[in-house]
Amino acid sequence: VSASASFRRDISAVMKATPWIGKLIMAFIFFQILSVPLSIDISYSITAFIQAQMAWTAVFIAGCYLFSRKGMAERAAAIICIMAIALSLGGIWEFHLGRVIWAGHIPSFLAIQDVNVARVLAGTVRGEGAHRVQMTYTTSLGLSEFLALCFPFMLHFALYAKRIFVRAAAALALPLFAIVISLTQARVGMV
Repeated sequence: VSASASFRRDISAVMKATPWIGKLIMAFIFFQILSVPLSIDISYSITAFIQAQMAWTAVFIAGCYLFSRKGMAERAAAIICIMAIALSLGGIWEFHLGRVIWAGHIPSFLAIQDVNVARVLAGTVRGEGAHRVQMTYTTSLGLSEFLALCFPFMLHFALYAKRIFVRAAAALALPLFAIVISLTQARVGMV
């Protein structure tokens, strides 16, 4: 932001297009700054503030810059949906295996002897039922939420994509998402 005048000009144009968003972001940052001296542990609050600026504010500004470009929002949605299809196909395979796909296949130099890692790799079962699909997520809930959030984007592609191949693929992916969400056994994904 400080090194590029053209970047600042582009971000300013994006913020001026919808002025109340810029004002809300500035208010959000103001309240974060205001909360630091009111904290019991100021050093922790400063660290949390810096992390929030890197994780939230910087990502918001980068998103404004990126998605102000024509077609970039749809391209990002397409990439996320393609990843969701890959995860769903892997989820079907994981359910067939009845275990996390890579459990037992991690090379020794990458293995971490930690109780949390062991718990994730062990997978979960609800009651006496079948394995709950989780793929690359630490829990089945995370996978089901991700697929549920991708569902409207995939529905958009199924209804409005220009190419018939994309429409057909998106229409086929919708039941795939629903199946994998049901295999996670996470009710929130279905909701």
